[in-house]
Amino acid sequence: DIAVQAAREHPRDMKEAMRVAEQKNTDRLNDMLLNCALEESRVDKETRREEQRKLETKLISELDPLENEMFSESIILMKCRSSPHIQEMVSNETVSREVLVDLLSKEKKFIQWYQGPMRAYLDDLSKKLSEAESVELLTAALSKAYEEIYTSLRLLQQSTCSLPKFLLPFKDHVYDNAEGMLTSITTQPVLKRSCQERHQTKKCKLTPPEIEEEEPDTEQIIVIP
Repeated sequence: DIAVQAAREHPRDMKEAMRVAEQKNTDRLNDMLLNCALEESRVDKETRREEQRKLETKLISELDPLENEMFSESIILMKCRSSPHIQEMVSNETVSREVLVDLLSKEKKFIQWYQGPMRAYLDDLSKKLSEAESVELLTAALSKAYEEIYTSLRLLQQSTCSLPKFLLPFKDHVYDNAEGMLTSITTQPVLKRSCQERHQTKKCKLTPPEIEEEEPDTEQIIVIP
């Protein structure tokens, strides 16, 4: 196709037409090679980034998350850090420890995305973990939270809702950065009046209250002749 197009552009000079066709073929080949190289570079970069992420997660998970300074201000650990069950889980349950570390590592990002509702959810999760009466129950609560968080975030990509499903029960919570306090705002429903009530309101006219005339006190009247 390139050769035919070049011949049409240079009908009287076949040598020039061939040169133009070769140059266009070379340019096309170079573009293809460049695109391939860019794609391979992108894939390699993403692969290296993912491997680095996994390595960091592995190194963090091998440490004790309860003693790690990275998580010293974690909301998840705020109420359950001293629980003997979570200490036992961290020491003996490798998979559960990795789940905990994953949530702890993403906690700040989650809060940055969803502010007050996320803080309220994590505070509630911390309470549930602290109240777990065994390692099994604590692990179950942690796994349930992990599943509902990631499932909701995946479904959120296919939805028009701005808040993940697991945060809906906490949607009225706001965080005051100045005061450092988490509060819940309860909204009162607006009661709609019926058409008859609105019609009566429009017809209603404000009338001044009736003022009773006071009879004069005859004993205080002075008659001047």
